[in-house]
Amino acid sequence: RSMTSRSEGAAIYADNATVTVSNCVVSSNAIFPQESVSSISIIGGNNSVVIIENTEFTDNASNHAQSGYSTLISFTNSTLIMEGGSIIGNRPKELFDIEKSEASINGVTIADNTSQIFNIKNATDKTVTVSECTFNNNKPSKKDMTDVYVAYAGTLVMIDCDLGDIEFEKPERITFSNSSAVGSIFAGDSSTGVLSLVSIVISLASLGVCFALYKKKAVPTNAGDKE
Repeated sequence: RSMTSRSEGAAIYADNATVTVSNCVVSSNAIFPQESVSSISIIGGNNSVVIIENTEFTDNASNHAQSGYSTLISFTNSTLIMEGGSIIGNRPKELFDIEKSEASINGVTIADNTSQIFNIKNATDKTVTVSECTFNNNKPSKKDMTDVYVAYAGTLVMIDCDLGDIEFEKPERITFSNSSAVGSIFAGDSSTGVLSLVSIVISLASLGVCFALYKKKAVPTNAGDKE
C-alpha cells in the first residue's frame, strides 16, 4: 500500500514511478513510524527511479519511541541517482536504507548526522557507487551500530571520497578507490590491522630518516680536499 504523510510520515514515496527532486531544501521534518510499519522514510520507492539533484537535507528528525524506525532515503527494487547537495544535521535512525537497488551518489556532503549512514542489503548483482563525497562527524543513534553496514561483498564502491571518521563494520566487503581513509575507524579485527599497518609505515619512515642521517655523518668532508 502507498505511504501517506498523514498516516505514516513519508514525504515522497514512488511506486512504479520516476520522480525527480531538484534544487530543493528538505528541512525540519519529523518522522513518526507507526507500530504496524517496519520502516518509514522521507523519500522512498519501490520498483522506481528517483533522481535527487542539488538538494539539501537538514535537521530532519524522528520519533524512536514506536516499534518502527525511520530513514531519510529508502529504496527497494529501485534505482537512485543523487548528484550534489548535502545531508547535514539529520537524526533519523538511518540516512540510506538500500535493498535490492542500484544507487549512484556523487558529490554529496554528508556531515554531523546522528544516524547510521548506509544500511545496504543488496544482492551481489546490485551496486551502490559513492563518488567524490565528503563524510565528517556522523554518529549512529545507537551505540552498537557502525556508520556503514553492507550485507554482501562488492555491493558498495567508494571512489575519490574523503571518508573522515567513518566506522565500517565489514570494510572487507567494500571496494575503495582513491578514497582517503585517514582518521577512519575500522570496526572489529580490522582496526588492529589498520593500526599495525600505520605503525609499520611510520617505523619504516623513521628508519629511512635515521639511515639517511647516519650516511651523511659517515662520509665527512675535509675543507682542504680537492677533486
